[in-house]
Amino acid sequence: MVIEKMEVTSCKSVAEIEKLCFSTPWSKASLENEFNLSYAHYFCVKEQNQVVAYVGVHNICQEGEITTFAVHPAHRRKGFGYRLLKELISYEKKQGIKLLNLEVRQGNIPAVSLYEGLGFEKVGVRKGYYQNPTEDGILMTLHL
Repeated sequence: MVIEKMEVTSCKSVAEIEKLCFSTPWSKASLENEFNLSYAHYFCVKEQNQVVAYVGVHNICQEGEITTFAVHPAHRRKGFGYRLLKELISYEKKQGIKLLNLEVRQGNIPAVSLYEGLGFEKVGVRKGYYQNPTEDGILMTLHL
């Protein structure tokens, strides 16, 4: 397992994982556009040179917003997501980020548990935020 700063060449693999994990996935083009943004940072986990997990964050002022995070379904429950988020948290601290925010589907209990295990706290709800199916979004924050 290798955790590294993601390259634009990984966008095709990430877009494929997005399709497997989300009802409204980011497209390859949307992901590639992120590399034009100075405040966007992406990291991935590779196993045998294949992307198996990734995370993206937007840093503005002293706050980070996790924009996307997923682990390929065939590679879940192996600790990849946990280790990737720990690496992101370390990176964010070095960048001077004080708050790290995210939102997650209310029904995504494994993800909520992962975030809580890393110290994120539930701070709010966005009613009906997610579609296909409609579901509330839980807002979570980690103070760094």
